[in-house]
Amino acid sequence: MAKKGADTPTEVPIDDLRSFLREEAERGPTGKASTFDQVVALLPEIDALIARRRTRAEVRDLLASKGLEMSLGTFTQYYAKAKRQAEGTDTLERKPTARKPEPAAKNEANNGSSQKANSSPASSGTKPEEKSEVSLRPRNDEI
Repeated sequence: MAKKGADTPTEVPIDDLRSFLREEAERGPTGKASTFDQVVALLPEIDALIARRRTRAEVRDLLASKGLEMSLGTFTQYYAKAKRQAEGTDTLERKPTARKPEPAAKNEANNGSSQKANSSPASSGTKPEEKSEVSLRPRNDEI
């Protein structure tokens, strides 16, 4: 049987925990803003640089020179998302993906349930009891 008291944590009243968590929630985040938040804050200046024909790589290098380090791929994604948010087009709904086109003709060759589609070329046109030999040589019209 385990000893009571030695390993049991002390109980903290729920009301004290609730008030502590409420105070923490009101304080807001501690520390610096995320890299994405910094890109969002700098969006007008970044847009101005890009409008003056600076490349995204150049803009990223300028940001890195002042301590905002990120890869070019990350900067491109953050910039695109910040632009969508600023334009109000960043939604949680995804665009439907393009479907593959249907086959041009729905004939027996494209239909897997057809007997002709499931038969091999060597056995087509023969009676079931007849066996045909498969020739490995190409026909003259296939050359």
